[in-house]
Amino acid sequence: MISVFPMPNELDAGHRGRIQWINGCRGESELMSLIRGALVERGFDPTGMSHLNQQAIISEMDCRDYARRHSILANARVAASGGNEAYGGERRPPHHRKRSGMAIERTVAFCCPQCIVEDLHQVGFSWYRRYHHLFGVDWCAVHGAKLSVVEDTMPFVCPPHVWLSRNKLKPQEGALEEMPSGGFLRRFSDISVMLLDRRHPFPMSSIHGALAHRAADIGLRPTRDGGFGYRARPLISDHLSGQVRTVWLQEHVPDWRKKHPFSYFHQIDAVAVVTRRTAAGPAYIMAMAALYETAGAAMQDVSLSEAQDKYPSSDSHGTIDKWHRKFIREYTRCYDELADFSGRFGLHPLDMEKILASFGLPNLYEHEPSDQWAALVRFCSGERLCAACIAEQVEKEEVKALLRRCGGHVMQTIRILRKDFLQLQIPQRERRSCHVFISGHPV
Repeated sequence: MISVFPMPNELDAGHRGRIQWINGCRGESELMSLIRGALVERGFDPTGMSHLNQQAIISEMDCRDYARRHSILANARVAASGGNEAYGGERRPPHHRKRSGMAIERTVAFCCPQCIVEDLHQVGFSWYRRYHHLFGVDWCAVHGAKLSVVEDTMPFVCPPHVWLSRNKLKPQEGALEEMPSGGFLRRFSDISVMLLDRRHPFPMSSIHGALAHRAADIGLRPTRDGGFGYRARPLISDHLSGQVRTVWLQEHVPDWRKKHPFSYFHQIDAVAVVTRRTAAGPAYIMAMAALYETAGAAMQDVSLSEAQDKYPSSDSHGTIDKWHRKFIREYTRCYDELADFSGRFGLHPLDMEKILASFGLPNLYEHEPSDQWAALVRFCSGERLCAACIAEQVEKEEVKALLRRCGGHVMQTIRILRKDFLQLQIPQRERRSCHVFISGHPV
């Protein structure tokens, strides 16, 4: 077997095709026999080994390093429930035409004509780059030019310059001639490229927490609940719909035609809610591109969330039902002392602060809410809205605005606290101090 080492950023499927081309294999079965023989010669058992692992070994590379340098697994699996797994040689069923996979799975290849010309000038041959095969990215990350697609059902059996000489490269239809200089599509493209350098997925609780808090900060509703008729706060999916053409969303988001304004759309909005399963990789990239002003800001925020472990997994603290039954009622009885409160649950005070923030409950060191929040608590405790506003000396419209912004989990918390307010007959000042925050911050 003639050794064929991968070129910089060469796509794993393209590397496999180049091995076949240089060694003169007439088909996939002959190529598989050749690679398996090379593995046996090196003392490895190829049985059950993924194609990516096989290629890493014959390339004299660690499998994880090969995956990080030559696959697009980091875009396919942005998050993982455990958070400890590394990108290796796992084989996953493709969900779209640019999903990471090997030659036996892939039927579409993309090229940049300018890259081909430069390759021929510098090394005498060309190769398939992985950043030309990112989902939803129609331009070369280096030149910004529109990519071309190989018009052949088995594109990787020949390198790009061969298809160019045969006039088999066709520019993608519907894409802009050049990569946008700004806007959603530019951020989406930049984030997709940045993710390629990651060694492992983001922990699900980490990235979900960061995206949920970012959504709340810019006035969105990061939860399924919380709507108040047509004036409900918009969701991440609503925010996304205003940043890119509907045609693009229909092409890249499954069932987008079923999306209705202010209605929860699981394929996108699931990236910011508590769930047991991760969302699809492109959904995280779309949410990041929609929520942040720059790609760098998006990557920095979710990376800091991971590094600082801001949002621990809910599994370590029990079920939500358990906390609603016990946690919130204990909160109303000892909100003056964070140490005492955390001690009742056997938790560190810092962990307690994280839980309070995730529930939308106030920081226990803040004893004075806004007058609007005090009126809202009165209203949810059974008082008439007008009477509550007069008592707290606030305008009715201000409280109505707060109602429209208030998420479902916040309203549920107020309803639970209401019984304690009434039963314990807490004085007005202390009653006001049991206010509710959105995402841990006062209005």
